[in-house]
Parts: sequence; C-alpha cells; structure tokens
Amino acid sequence: RQLFATPATPAQWAARLRGLLAAMFDAGRDDDDALALQRLDDALADWEQACAEAGFHGALPLAVVREHWLAAIDESRLSQRFLGGAVSFGTLLPMRAIPFRVVCLLGMNDGGYPRRHDAPDFDLMALPRQQRPGDRSRREDDRYLFLEALLSARDALYVSWVGRSARDNAELPPSVLVGQLRDYLAAGWRCAGGDAHDPEAAQKLLAALTTDYPLQAFSQRYFDAGADARLFTYGHEWQRAREAAPGADDAPLPPWQPEATLNLGLLQRFLRSPAKTFYAERLGVRFDELDDAGEEHEPFALDGLERHGATDSLLRTAIAAGIDALAPAAQRLREQGGLPPGSFGTLALEPIEQAARDAGGAWHELDARWPRPAGIRELRHEAHGLCIEDWLGDLRDDGKDGHVRLIPTASALTNGKAVRHDKLLDAWVAHLLANANALRLSSWIVGPDATLVLPPLDPAQAAEHLDELCAALRAGMQSPLPIARKTAFAWLQVAAANQKAADDKQKDPAYAARQSYDHVEHQHGRGEVGDDVCLEREWPDFDALHRAGFEDWLHLYRPLLIAARKDEDAA
Repeated sequence: RQLFATPATPAQWAARLRGLLAAMFDAGRDDDDALALQRLDDALADWEQACAEAGFHGALPLAVVREHWLAAIDESRLSQRFLGGAVSFGTLLPMRAIPFRVVCLLGMNDGGYPRRHDAPDFDLMALPRQQRPGDRSRREDDRYLFLEALLSARDALYVSWVGRSARDNAELPPSVLVGQLRDYLAAGWRCAGGDAHDPEAAQKLLAALTTDYPLQAFSQRYFDAGADARLFTYGHEWQRAREAAPGADDAPLPPWQPEATLNLGLLQRFLRSPAKTFYAERLGVRFDELDDAGEEHEPFALDGLERHGATDSLLRTAIAAGIDALAPAAQRLREQGGLPPGSFGTLALEPIEQAARDAGGAWHELDARWPRPAGIRELRHEAHGLCIEDWLGDLRDDGKDGHVRLIPTASALTNGKAVRHDKLLDAWVAHLLANANALRLSSWIVGPDATLVLPPLDPAQAAEHLDELCAALRAGMQSPLPIARKTAFAWLQVAAANQKAADDKQKDPAYAARQSYDHVEHQHGRGEVGDDVCLEREWPDFDALHRAGFEDWLHLYRPLLIAARKDEDAA
C-alpha cells in the first residue's frame, strides 16, 4: 500500500503491477483466472507501449493507472464466449434456451423460421412416404426451440420480423410460429370479470403489443410528438436536421474562401457547367445519373458515353503507336467485352474505328508539320482575389517565335456546317491562360470530322477574357449562374448570323436557345436541361433561365465563338 501510494513512471508502474499479479494470484488452478490474468498483462503491455511511443516518462498517481488498466477487463471482445458478457448472441440450439431476463428473437420472417432444410439427393429419409416414427424433423425442432425460448423469458420477450416489403411497402406476414402465438393470445383473451371472449379487446391487445417501426431512420414518425410513443431512434443527427431554423434555405452562403491557388481544371469545369460546379464545390452535392437498365438487359448498341470512351481509347493507340496499331487494338477492345456481342459489336465497331483512324491521321499530319517539342511551361494569373496556377505541356515550336499545341479529341467537332463550340471549352481556358502569360500559342483541336484552330491572342486581350472568367467564377460560387453552354452558343450563333444577313432573313436567337435548352424533341435530341439535373432544379425551362439573367452571362462564351475557326487545309 505504501509503495503504490507513491507516483511513478509508466515503466516503474508496469514492474510494480506485474509483481502484484505474480505475488497475489495463482494462474494454474482456474482457466477463467488464467484468462483474466492474461488480459490484464496484455492491457498493461499495450499501455506501456503507448506511453513509450508518445515519449511520456512522467510520474503518474495510482488513480490514473488504475482507471486505464482495470477498464481493459470491461471491454467487450469479438471472441466472447456464450454467457460471457452482459448481452449474449447465439443461434437457437437445443439446451441453449436457459432462463434470461430478456429474450430477443430476431429475423422471425415468413419463410425464414422455421428454417428450411434442403436434404441432399442421397438422403432416402427425405423421400415421400419414407419417414418413420422417431425420425428427426428439423421443422419440428425449430417449433420446439421457439417454445423453449418463449418459456425462458423472465421479464420480456422481444420478437421482430420484416413486416413490409422494401420494394413496394406491401405488408409481409411474420413466421407461422409468430402468427400462431398472436392467434393464441387473441383467442385466449377474456373480458375482465368474465369468461366471455371479446374480439375487439383482443385486437386492441395485439395492437398494443406490436410496434410498427418505419423503414428509414429519418422517417417523420420517429420525431413526431403525436406518433407512437414507443418509436425511438439513435440517429440524433436526423433530429438536428429537422430542427433547422425557418428560412435557413434562403440564407446566403458565407463568402467563398478558395484555396491559395486554383488549377485549370476548376476553371474548365466551371465554364462547362457553372451550376453543376456550384453544387459540387460549394454544397458538396453531385447528382449521379442512375442506370435504369435492368440486370437482365443485354446491350445491342453503345450509348454516347461508351462510344466516346471506345473511340478515345483507339485514338490514343493511333497517336502513340501509329494507325497500323488500330486493328489489333480494336480486336483487344472486342475481347475485353467492351462491345456488344456478335454482329452487333462489329456494326458498333466500324464507325468507332473509322473515327479514330480519321482523327489519328489528321493528328499525325500536324505532328509532322511541327515536330520540334518545346517542353512544358508554368502559367500563372491573378484576378479578383483568385490565383490560377498550372503547368501546360505538349508544346511545340512553330518556327515563328511562337508555340503550337495539338489536342486530339474523340468527339465530333461539327454538326453539319455548324461548329460545336461547347467541345472547345477546355482547350479555350488553357489557351487564354497561356496567351495571358505572353506565351504566343496556337491551339489545334483535332477531331474525327474536322480540325479547329484557336489562333494566338494579344496578351492584354487574353488577360481581359480571363479576368471576366475569374469574376464569373467568384460570382458562381455564391449562387448558380443562369447560363448553359450549349444554349449560350445556340443564341450566339444565331446572333452572329443575323449580323451578316439581311433584315428579312434574320432569325430569333431566343427561339434557337429555347430549342436547345427545353425538353423538346429536335434534331439534336433531348434538351440541355434534360441532361443536367442542376439546371433542371434551378431553371426548369428556358423562360425561367432567361428571366434569371441568361443574357447577362453570354459574354463568357462570345470570345470563343469569335476566335474559333476551321482549318481548311486539314478539313
């Protein structure tokens, strides 16, 4: 007692306590004592190692050491023996159902209990009319075990089953044994002071004994004061979410605090879809499109994303290994299961291989035109409190004190005679940043159907466009910008054509933008709002988008429309 009253270092306490265990206990007489002593010694070793790793060598009083050391005995273990803890889990087995204060029977679903026994083919006892008196019946065993568990409960019996379908909320019956127990309770109920059976009172009894729990932890019934008082949940975070202050949805977001430096990727994602970028960056919400196809669905064609991925894979092979490597790469794509089976795969592969061949051939022609590499460059731009910093690679020397960048893409760059400017946005952002850093750069976007050129820009002009984009990014991180890229280009293309046409041939840009945005069937397929959940949540149609200020943000895309042109030689 005098020794333990003196504070000591962890190493000294370990020696004291091991000496105490050796002097006061005999581990050789009882297996349970030996197990307890081993757990105490393991806990002491873990504590000593933790102190050593932390570099702690100070003196500790007995109370601190005792609190940590003896707590190891109370910790639950995965290898818990039956009846070795406060709560015991086990399968219903013969002679296991001994008296307990509370007995809980879980999973008493229809078809789940009594358990099904699938006898092997060579079990002659399971054949019809082959049973004999005294043969074991697993089903009757389970009925007996249920009765045994029922009689073992001293204070309470808890029985649970899945009462409703998770698919359509249809009511599901419990196990036949639970149904028989409920019927027995209802049939045996008698009115107070008499022997007459009261069916209405019996139903009230069953309703009082049965609790219908909602499937989801966030159900309103768990938090409704007027609901069943027996309903409860440990999901307190849902309670806090429902106690949000009124009008919180209308409160403005706190000012956006960007990182010290931003990369090109954020600017590119923002220009492609300002609303989606706001949801992802500020709210952490990403609406992933669900696959509605069933598991038994057998594809006979590739969708747009799969077709683009296959074309891109073959195009990269054509650039890295040459056009002659396309045939083996296409065969590998078929063997990997990336195409529909049989002749359907052959039909799907032909346009994909041709697109990769055309784009790869055009890229190699330009590669021979500018063969000298110019390394990589670090680019930086600051505007409106934002700092954009990134590296730009794959540069080539154009032989005229400038640089060329070749950008292959698997996407078609034209739709008839019209240029699909929305496919150039990633290249445009990098083009602006390079020219704003006085790096005279021409960007050549090589597609299967055309080659588009972004010519060098004046550094001051490129910096001005980049400043406008940074200002829009800062505004778009406070609230979604009412702009959509395809719809914006549809408006701008008509407006540009009107400047060259006579008065009697001018068209309405709003009509073209509405056709591009809304849920209508037109030559391009589904409207842009149907492809972007964020746009649909904010502005369900073009009229709503226009009222929110659509025309105020067209300046983000107009410079690209003016700068992009076709390369007639490559075409």
